[in-house]
Amino acid sequence: MKIRITSFPKDVSLLNRALEQAEQTTNDVARLKQNVFTQVNLPQHEGMGSPEGALVAPIGSIYQRLDGGSGTSLYIKESGDGLNTGWVPVNGGAGSPVTSVFGRTGAVVAVSGDYTVGQVTGAAPLASPTFTGVPAGPTAAPGTNTTQLATTAFVQAAVTGLVKWTTVVKTTTYTAVAGDMVLANTSGGGFTVTLPAAGSNANLSIRIKKTSSDGNSLVIGRTGSDVIDGQTSQTITGQYTNIEVISDGTTNWWIA
Repeated sequence: MKIRITSFPKDVSLLNRALEQAEQTTNDVARLKQNVFTQVNLPQHEGMGSPEGALVAPIGSIYQRLDGGSGTSLYIKESGDGLNTGWVPVNGGAGSPVTSVFGRTGAVVAVSGDYTVGQVTGAAPLASPTFTGVPAGPTAAPGTNTTQLATTAFVQAAVTGLVKWTTVVKTTTYTAVAGDMVLANTSGGGFTVTLPAAGSNANLSIRIKKTSSDGNSLVIGRTGSDVIDGQTSQTITGQYTNIEVISDGTTNWWIA
């Protein structure tokens, strides 16, 4: 479109000549831009809105966004050849190009210390973290006694392993089972309470108590080659004397 000034008699020709030169300069810039695109053979597109997810083109294509703003007016196709993705706005839409990351230039790779916990979505601090949902963790081996966190599975196993005492009153020979609280009355004569195999009762306990006041002996015997505190048997003669033994899971019953 040409603008000519005709209403001022003085220096009108000079003003019109200046306007024509300005118009010629604008046209030259447009032709130069077209020549650049043509010489490098870059596919050109233009339209409204972002091309990402909307415009299929080969890598290297150029897109001019007619309704774009600072940093969103020109896009280049950097990846996704033949797809509608991979369009990147020149300068990233930020107005100014990134010159450094974490204070470093070049091909920057994140290292420890670059981010704080507050900058990482969903991250919990190491000190006094608050978890939500159903957090899970490794279950420690039975008997673990450290500062390691205990899962519900570890606690359940520990509770299950606790001795649940069962009181049994005996006046004659008896083979005990783990968890027995044997109350032995030897007033009718001494007898033997035999312990079960230690190898089948790891970490389990048995209690044996003589309740009668007579002088008869209550013998605590073994199964097979087991030993009771290093002995083949233990003997109780005094009233209300008791022995609690705990198996180590091999061939030993230890007096607690």
